[in-house]
Amino acid sequence: MKERINSFGDPASIYAGLNVTLVINNCTEIGRNPSRELIFLTQNLGTFDMDIFTIKNVILYHFIFMSPQSTAQELIPQIQQMKNSLRFR
Repeated sequence: MKERINSFGDPASIYAGLNVTLVINNCTEIGRNPSRELIFLTQNLGTFDMDIFTIKNVILYHFIFMSPQSTAQELIPQIQQMKNSLRFR
């Protein structure tokens, strides 16, 4: 998580010059598994981005949701529903 957040301001990263604003950095769950969630706005692209990281059975899972900022508010309930539906077997 720390690497991802630090990459927002790194001129050598893929986020260089994109004016990224971190909105949320919190704990969550995916499939009843402890996870970390980042929500950020990539201003120069106009995107709302959500990255969720979790480790299950020594495997790192990275879930990515992205939408235009203009539709983010209406998509958040759908993203939450998808997030709640994920299960590990």
